[in-house]
Amino acid sequence: MLTGVKLINGIMVLLMVAAASAHYLGVVSYISLAFLIIINVMTKGLTFRRYILILLFLIVFILNSLYTYSLNLSIDPVVGNFALQILFLLTLNHKKEQAAIIFNAMTWQILISLALGGVGLLGIDRSMLIDAGSAKGFSGFYALTGLFATPQLLGSVCLAFLLFHPLFKKELLKSKLRDKITEFVSFGVLLVTLNRVNIGFYFLWKFFAVFYKKLGVLGFFALTLISGVVVSYSIIYILSLGDNSLQTLQSRMALILGVISTISFDDWWQVIFGMFNNIHFYLPLYQIDITYIENGFLFIFKYFGSLGILVYSVCGLILVFSLFNNNQRLLSAYAVYYIFVAQNFTNEYVSIVFPQIIYLLIYFSNIKNKNTRNNMRARYETNSYFSSGG
Repeated sequence: MLTGVKLINGIMVLLMVAAASAHYLGVVSYISLAFLIIINVMTKGLTFRRYILILLFLIVFILNSLYTYSLNLSIDPVVGNFALQILFLLTLNHKKEQAAIIFNAMTWQILISLALGGVGLLGIDRSMLIDAGSAKGFSGFYALTGLFATPQLLGSVCLAFLLFHPLFKKELLKSKLRDKITEFVSFGVLLVTLNRVNIGFYFLWKFFAVFYKKLGVLGFFALTLISGVVVSYSIIYILSLGDNSLQTLQSRMALILGVISTISFDDWWQVIFGMFNNIHFYLPLYQIDITYIENGFLFIFKYFGSLGILVYSVCGLILVFSLFNNNQRLLSAYAVYYIFVAQNFTNEYVSIVFPQIIYLLIYFSNIKNKNTRNNMRARYETNSYFSSGG
């Protein structure tokens, strides 16, 4: 029986690694994700409430598909990818064993990405590297994407690993040499992604962690406020610089305006519920056609409307406050960053990175409360037994 469980867990890790690699495996990665959903449903014993959530999501998905078809428009395949990621998240169970599976999958995603980087540096194949000169302004450097389509996704996995690793050593895993090496490797891989947002947050995290221990909650929030002022000043300073420094901001603003131009604000259904039709617009400044949405919040608004934005924001805030109330204050700050800040710079909803990270945040928002409830239940049952004279 134990061997069977280990086999299923190993298969799930393998499938999650495959699901992360749509850049290389294409449709195979989506098939892997579908198999993960099937395994979760068959083996994890989902609650009735979870089935209701899945049903509601599927109803919204079907209705939006039918509305898009009724206008003789083709459905963007990206929404199918998004649906798979959300269904995978909704079918995961909040057990220690499954949290460890997710964490192990992230570990292997990082290690394999590092190995692919070695292949790229040897000049055998550079498909896992992108020129950081044109993409990030680091002329002469290459940013590592590894298994993923972008350095941002790999950077997010590395950052999440580094933040969750101490908690897993405490709650789930024994301290092993492999874990320590992987932590060091993850930091190195994060750096070679050249992803400024995730790297910057990691160092802010380390800075705040020291002061949080010394100053407590009030001191932590004071420093958070100060950092907000510093970030705002930095943005104003960047805006005052020359054209080279503004290139990234200009391109993102152009993408935002381009996506907005494809939304019909006269259509109440599209404004409230969104629509699944393909994205296509032209950017005269760069002379290219765009068929994707890079900004996460625009992605939700385009495909799921203002109702989708509302649901996403409410669920995100509930998760943030749940972490805070469960004495995971620094993780609550990370949740704010990942859910509300990082997604304005990218769109990770169509990658397995998103459900993996959100699941771990949900897990650690519940683990201590769940243990407390179980202990209280055990004490209640014990007291009931003795009081009944059993």
